[in-house]
Amino acid sequence: MTGYAKLRNDLWSNEKMRRIADRHPREFALWVVSISYCSDKLTDGVLSDYAIHRIIGVKPRQLQRMFDLNLWEKHDGIVRVHDYLKTQNSRESIEKNHERKARNQAEYMERIKARDRSYDRSADRTPDRLDDSEMTRENLKPKTYKPKTTKEREEKRPPTPDDVENWEPKPHHYQTAVALADKGYPMVDVTDLGTEFRLSLQAKGLEHYGYRDLDAAFLQWLNKRAKSLRDQRQSVGFGPMSDAPKVKPHRHTWKCPHVLRILRRDEATADPDALAQRCADLLNQGDSEARVLDALGLDESEEVA
Repeated sequence: MTGYAKLRNDLWSNEKMRRIADRHPREFALWVVSISYCSDKLTDGVLSDYAIHRIIGVKPRQLQRMFDLNLWEKHDGIVRVHDYLKTQNSRESIEKNHERKARNQAEYMERIKARDRSYDRSADRTPDRLDDSEMTRENLKPKTYKPKTTKEREEKRPPTPDDVENWEPKPHHYQTAVALADKGYPMVDVTDLGTEFRLSLQAKGLEHYGYRDLDAAFLQWLNKRAKSLRDQRQSVGFGPMSDAPKVKPHRHTWKCPHVLRILRRDEATADPDALAQRCADLLNQGDSEARVLDALGLDESEEVA
């Protein structure tokens, strides 16, 4: 399945892991591959015999070394990646997250359909048909967005790692993607981009980005991704064609290698006689060497002085 496995940011500085990577690079690589496999198959770190020997390709001596290095562990006959669930998401949490996203997506699509039905019902309405009660100054006044004051922004609590873990795209993010698509931008997969956004925050930390409002930050990501996809679409296949070097066709002459080979001559015995000129003309017309020999009345074994 599509997703990401996680490695700690300080893995490169961990003394134990650096020593293993230096002295046992193959086992270190097998450990990384096993994490990727478990994350992809949602095994919660469990490795079957088939996965160990057939998929990951661990040899018997390497298997024992994985246990000795404490990269894998075995309890009650079950092999697991050591401390897998301390750094990776469990199958249960991932499935719940997917269910929540699917539910939010369904609710969003239902709101869109309801809005479209509402538009259809009101398509024929005109200001002349409005009731007196509807002809109020409040209804006729254009609605404007009122930005938050500096005090309101300062009072907003900064996001925490738990906020990042539980964050997901909001309905207005999906609406923004649809609005951008209506303007001609490529449609952005909000769900996938939301996963990328959350994982980037978890990998680099909130301090790296300095975001105080996750929803507003993701809206910025969404707009940038739409513009990036548009630029990629415009650049693919529409650039100026490069001037490919033109290959000049070979012109046979009385002393070219092809004529010399047919007449069984070399550079020392080459001669611009009528036979050589005729041979060159036939080759330039596209005749094969066999047809040239036949036209000249020569045999392949015959040498021409």
